[in-house]
Amino acid sequence: MYGSAPERMRDVLRNQLARALDRLPEAERVMAAWPVACGPRMAERVRCVDFADGVLTVEAADAAWRRELEGMRKRLMAEMDGIAGVGVTDIIIVLPAEARNPKTKR
Repeated sequence: MYGSAPERMRDVLRNQLARALDRLPEAERVMAAWPVACGPRMAERVRCVDFADGVLTVEAADAAWRRELEGMRKRLMAEMDGIAGVGVTDIIIVLPAEARNPKTKR
């Protein structure tokens, strides 16, 4: 077998989640998959704000979390596709003030 026992278990759980999410609309699948894709530590500090036309907008708690997410963007998009079965083409990362004023999104 490939991988360690925890890695195999994670893969089994992700596959189960993907099957369960298949019944939901795309935006709900993406929102539900986010904590699994990014992990519990990041999910506590970064929340999904919106998903439309393949673009996921997330709100990072602060600039440090934004920087960390920027480096993980491609991996997270691939994880979201694998878990939610939805093509995330981009992730826009905003800070709390920017989430309230959409004109400042990056």
